[in-house]
Amino acid sequence: MLPQPALLMLVLVTSALASPPHIIFIVADDMGWNDVSFHGSDQIPTPNIDALGYNGVILNSHYVQPLCSPTRAALMTGLYPIHTGMQGYPMLAAEPRGLPLRKILPQYLKDLGYVTRAVGKWHLGFYRKEFTPTYRGFDSHLGYWTGSISYYDHIVQDIMDESVGRVVEALHNRRMLNNSIIVFISDNGAPSVGVFQNWGSNYPLRGIKATLWEGGVRGVALIWSPLLRQPSRVSDELMHVSDWLPTLYSAAGGDITKLDSNLDGVDQWSSLVYDEKSPRRQVLVNIDEREKTAALIIGDWKLVVGTFGNNGSLDGYYGNSGNSASNPRYNTSSVINSRAWKSIASTRRPVTQADVNKLRQAATVSCSKETFVTQTNCNPSITNTPCLFNIHEDPCEQNNLSGSSTDIVTAMYNILVRHRQSLIPQLNRPWDISGADPARFNSTWSSWLD
Repeated sequence: MLPQPALLMLVLVTSALASPPHIIFIVADDMGWNDVSFHGSDQIPTPNIDALGYNGVILNSHYVQPLCSPTRAALMTGLYPIHTGMQGYPMLAAEPRGLPLRKILPQYLKDLGYVTRAVGKWHLGFYRKEFTPTYRGFDSHLGYWTGSISYYDHIVQDIMDESVGRVVEALHNRRMLNNSIIVFISDNGAPSVGVFQNWGSNYPLRGIKATLWEGGVRGVALIWSPLLRQPSRVSDELMHVSDWLPTLYSAAGGDITKLDSNLDGVDQWSSLVYDEKSPRRQVLVNIDEREKTAALIIGDWKLVVGTFGNNGSLDGYYGNSGNSASNPRYNTSSVINSRAWKSIASTRRPVTQADVNKLRQAATVSCSKETFVTQTNCNPSITNTPCLFNIHEDPCEQNNLSGSSTDIVTAMYNILVRHRQSLIPQLNRPWDISGADPARFNSTWSSWLD
């Protein structure tokens, strides 16, 4: 597996006031669970990202959506995608739709005096200008509106980790770092196989991007800030990407009672800062009414309905462990000597090398050898019945407990049915190929219906 360039959405939210923190939110596109070295892989060193995690909080139970546009929609709105019609396939470039017009994260933060910048991938609509970033609360946007860009037209550097280090270093040089919050997440799991294969790995988790298995929706995530009172830990507290809107609003000093009362996201700031229990008890992973798939997490239990790919072709295990003899052993010195580590050392005494090894071990998910087979005792493509897992004891979703825990299956399925009643049908629309054709606009993607 070769190191792959990852696409970023970097949201820089800078306070114009004296005390509220600067907020830097980085979204890595299609990064797999095992594509950061703090999760145990030796294959792709990520020393700068690791440095942030070890000196911050590694979020090992952070859930996202199975695809990119839905995750970005949840981040911006604080809502499950089923409540905005964004739960289906990601926006295609010639598709005349966008994230529904409502108040979103940068607009809430501007109310608190912030200057807001977006860099990189948007992927939430541009067919009319009012759906583009600078009309949705961002003061500027340097990047692209669609889901990807061509490698042949842009200069792209390999392992993204270096860029993260440069951002942290720049914050330090501008004396902003000791009043900053840095969040790093992946928008979904890696597409280890299939049409959009990037050779990323979700090892040892089941499934890939576009599935509701853990490999598709349990995302890489961390938070670093001098404001954290209990840093240098691995958190298994439940969190969903929709939580970031109320969480960051709270961190910025906002009164969360002024937010939309119908938000699905919950304020996690105290949990993150003080190592308290998460206020979240369940996550609606998704309901896709067209594909007939759904997943729900309540406490340690996860219910999965439906199958993924053709005849369950994406229901298995994919991706490299990253720990073969051909890979150099993990180098803690490279973490300690990274730009990020050296920069954050100015704000607080960093952890020791021994702590690094302990934190890495704590962040690594281990499963039994039986994980890596083509079939498990849960095969929804054949049985057409829900699968139930205790993901605390069985994070790799090997042991289907639906037969022995029918009462839990029934209770969770009924909750899914209730969620289904509030679902807004998917907004996907037919392509407007002739109208959106970049050839009509000097070979650029443009808001073609304006």
